[in-house]
Amino acid sequence: MSDDGTKDRFFRERRLLLGTSAVLLAHQLLGITVTDSAETLGLRFEIADPSKIWWAVWAVWLWTAVCVVQQLNSLRPRTTYPKDRDDETRDRLSDWIAVKRVRREAMKHLRSTVPRTLRPTFEVVFADRAKSTIPGGPDVLYTCVNVSARWECDDANVAASKASEFEKAMEAAGWRISGGTVAQEGGECTFTIESCVST
Repeated sequence: MSDDGTKDRFFRERRLLLGTSAVLLAHQLLGITVTDSAETLGLRFEIADPSKIWWAVWAVWLWTAVCVVQQLNSLRPRTTYPKDRDDETRDRLSDWIAVKRVRREAMKHLRSTVPRTLRPTFEVVFADRAKSTIPGGPDVLYTCVNVSARWECDDANVAASKASEFEKAMEAAGWRISGGTVAQEGGECTFTIESCVST
């Protein structure tokens, strides 16, 4: 069978699987049942055991699920889709985990050092991916995350001190600081620090 034919069959069976899944979910969650009689086109049908209809639906669902798995295997997704896409997915997952780790530590530190009375705002965002080459060793890949803090403040020295404390806290967590900025303007202090997490 051609790849187009395999894809068409896969999509048809997937639609059938979704349809039977919706019927079964309606039965399980909404309590929809089948009575012992039904009328269609003016004909009346008597059903001796309505529960057997659900066994038939489950059988159709199971058969369709097996067919979907077989068709998916026939499409050879591992060879059809390039490895680069798999690597990209892994990189995005790794970046997401790194941002979550930095956010957890950064927010814990910032909330304990910048009081709420100063009306602070914090932001943690993905910045970039970086590579560090160690002479005679393997390359180390990093996910770099920008952490920004802004609060009411009239002293630039306070901003520098808070930024320095934050850098030390991130380094203590095992991350590399690759740069940052500190500013005081218009009654507000701000800093942005880039923390890089090895992946």
